Amino acid sequence: MKFLLKIIVTICAFLFSITSSYSQTTDDKKDMKKKEYKYGEVSILIINEKAHFKDSLTILLTGFSHKEPYVGGATKATAYFTVSRGDIIEEINISVHGRDGHPEVYYDSLNWNEYEFHLKSMDYDNSINVMISKNKVTPSD
Repeated sequence: MKFLLKIIVTICAFLFSITSSYSQTTDDKKDMKKKEYKYGEVSILIINEKAHFKDSLTILLTGFSHKEPYVGGATKATAYFTVSRGDIIEEINISVHGRDGHPEVYYDSLNWNEYEFHLKSMDYDNSINVMISKNKVTPSD
């Protein structure tokens, strides 16, 4: 009986030591501050990561699509994202256009409320580089 009790205590001690050594909690405190993006600078928006601006504008890059060109035909790749500020939430998209076999491309710009989005480059399925500007809103008379 004493032998069985020693085995049980040893097994329990072993199991508790394994559990604590593989715990998911860590002692190091990670900086959980969200990065604040700035207007007028090129920002890298990474898929499924929120971008926050000082005035509470939030952008989430959600996906990509592309048009299959025929030989020498038009090409188009589109990035989709959700923009929100306050109670306003909308899905918008911005594209890069080109022609199959030609290096020249055209990047879209678009306006959303008082914001201007200028696509600078696209890393398809990963991220986009975009400059976001905020238009000065003048009070109406």
